[in-house]
Amino acid sequence: MFSKMFLITALLCTVAVQVNAAVLFENKDLYFEAASLPIKVAHKAPNKVFYGRIEGRESFDIASFSVARVAQLHVSAGQQVAKNDVLVTLYSPELKAQLDAAKAKLKREKIRLQNAQEEQQRTNRLVALGLQSEADLDRLVAVKEVALQSVNLAQAQLTEIANLQIDHQIRAQSAGVISDIYTRPGDFVKVGESILRFQTSDAYRVAFKLPEQEALKLSRDSLVNLAVPSLDLQLQGSVVERTLPSNSHSPWFTVTVELDSASQSFTSEQHFGRSVQLLLPMSDDILYEVSAYALRYDPFNRPYLLLDEAVPRKVLVKPVATVGDTFLVSANEYLGGHAMIVSEAKLALNLASEK
Repeated sequence: MFSKMFLITALLCTVAVQVNAAVLFENKDLYFEAASLPIKVAHKAPNKVFYGRIEGRESFDIASFSVARVAQLHVSAGQQVAKNDVLVTLYSPELKAQLDAAKAKLKREKIRLQNAQEEQQRTNRLVALGLQSEADLDRLVAVKEVALQSVNLAQAQLTEIANLQIDHQIRAQSAGVISDIYTRPGDFVKVGESILRFQTSDAYRVAFKLPEQEALKLSRDSLVNLAVPSLDLQLQGSVVERTLPSNSHSPWFTVTVELDSASQSFTSEQHFGRSVQLLLPMSDDILYEVSAYALRYDPFNRPYLLLDEAVPRKVLVKPVATVGDTFLVSANEYLGGHAMIVSEAKLALNLASEK
């Protein structure tokens, strides 16, 4: 009984081994089949994204022309202002003293002029009576003319100092936005010391920091694509400046883009400081979508594809980006058809098995 069961078990194992061998043999062609996947042209190249913020076309600091104290700030950071709006009132003890001195000098010169005029009138009467010479009259006329010029000079000096005093009420020269304030009421400022930063609002710019390889591709008046994420807005701009790196160790160029005037209907002063994206395509070449399984590397570490043709052919490619398990690549020739994904070793075995 035991021997019969042993024979039946051995027979079943033999049959199972034969069945598995048959399956392996039947699947041999599928296992060695040179599978391939299609190469697709990418309709849109991905972008490199750089960030900047909306600023006015002109941005500059407003400073004091003399030593003064900030008497009053009429604006705050981020405030919109119109042309001729008062921004800051300054008080200068030095200018006040100069103004008082100029007023006193003008008063003295007017008194001198009045005395000279009265003296000339008296001399005119005496000359008419023959009691004084014409030479005396000529001398007094000259004295009066000098006194008159002194009055005019004193008046000009007073006007100049008075204008400086008026300048201490600083006004906006155009419409714009106060982007920053450096001082507060009561602070003393030196000659040329900045009080606040002003940005004009007649046009809008964005400055971007770009690496050398990207900045050098852009020239003045180049059109670029921009995006304002917070407004879900796409627009164009033109390059107006490309500034060199600030020092030899910095890799960053500053590229300034002016927003397209036709697109500025979206922009108001509330949009100053909004984040803007500069969208630069990763490649200007035609890009192809290929499976990550199709990308190969030769002994020199150069990437290539093996095209599925009558005789498989290698084509060197340049990977640009990845999207999921797909590579975006460029090549020196047009790529079409399919790229093989089986290894060349298995491909050689498969080709040998077909002979």
